Amino acid sequence: MDRGIQYYRGVETLGIIKSIFKYVVIPLIVVILIFYIWPKKLIDIEYTQLANGNIEEVVTPLSNSQLSAERYAHIRASTTGEIEKIMFNKGDRVKRGDLIIKLKNDEQYARLKLAEANLQAGIAQLKQTKLRSSNIIKNLERTERLFSEKIVSESNLEQTKTESKVMEEALNISEANILQLQAQMKIARSLYENTLIRAPFDGVISDIYIEVGEYLVPGTPVYDIFSDESLYVTARFDEMDATKLSTGMKVRLKSDTMSGRIIEGKVGWISPVVSTDIKASRGVEVHFELPKIEPDMRVGMTLEAEVVTNVKHSIKYLPSAVILGKYGEKYVYIVDGKSISRRAVETGLSNWERTEILSGIVESDKVVVPLSSEELKEGLKINTKTLRRSTKF
Repeated sequence: MDRGIQYYRGVETLGIIKSIFKYVVIPLIVVILIFYIWPKKLIDIEYTQLANGNIEEVVTPLSNSQLSAERYAHIRASTTGEIEKIMFNKGDRVKRGDLIIKLKNDEQYARLKLAEANLQAGIAQLKQTKLRSSNIIKNLERTERLFSEKIVSESNLEQTKTESKVMEEALNISEANILQLQAQMKIARSLYENTLIRAPFDGVISDIYIEVGEYLVPGTPVYDIFSDESLYVTARFDEMDATKLSTGMKVRLKSDTMSGRIIEGKVGWISPVVSTDIKASRGVEVHFELPKIEPDMRVGMTLEAEVVTNVKHSIKYLPSAVILGKYGEKYVYIVDGKSISRRAVETGLSNWERTEILSGIVESDKVVVPLSSEELKEGLKINTKTLRRSTKF
């Protein structure tokens, strides 16, 4: 009985082993064989090679640069009054002294005319006083001569001296009155002129903040004006990049609104302090000088900028896009028969387009252009039939 049970169990175990071998081991062996024997897909790649040329090291601002005016004024009202006329529009070109905005000023004009009339009356009175003073001085001289000849009495002489002193005081009062009237006229003229808001210099009106009929109070923004005869570009650089800058360095500027044209300038001023903007980022303000003003330049427009901090001529370089590795070892992949191999390289000067190669590869090496859809790795098989030089660079 026991032997029968053992025999049955042995047969059952053998069946399980056969099933495992049939359904697990054999399929696994087949999969492994397929993996190693089945031909792998070959990757199509492009390559580039070392080239000779120039490399510029450039630094760029933290954000787009902005075109600014050397002379800019934000004009505010200096008196109260109702706006009667606006003589120019936004964007108009004006000359220094041109009347831009006129306030209602009948009262101020009347006060000015009254002050002018009072001054004229005071001047006329002063002339009369001077004439009388001159006559009294002559009379005093004549009386003194007659007194010395004992023709007139001493009392007559004293009376003439008293009249002379009184007239001298009257003359001083008249002259002081003229100064007072002149001051009053200056005040009246200033109050009148404050109702005539003029251009402080030749330039372009960039904005107007008021309308006819509005009532102004001192300090009210009225209009903005800038001179487009002298423009510069403001930029903000990372504080580390700013240490590479110096005045006179070449700057390249471009804007989409200028059809992609590149305008060259130079570094004109570097702030001596590191400042913090509203986003709490630290940076250094830099100004670029422009050799000439293009017709399509507009104050406030944004520009892309790059400053050339170093240049090397006739050196070996690769496109920067084929250099891999960020903070540690720099390397490339080169074509090695039917696969690719990783090769460490020593780099020098670099920018977005080119990187100087100091060592690691030779001119005959075919450097793989990184693929966007396939990760490069050591030993990756390539399709040598479709291997071709890249036309991207």
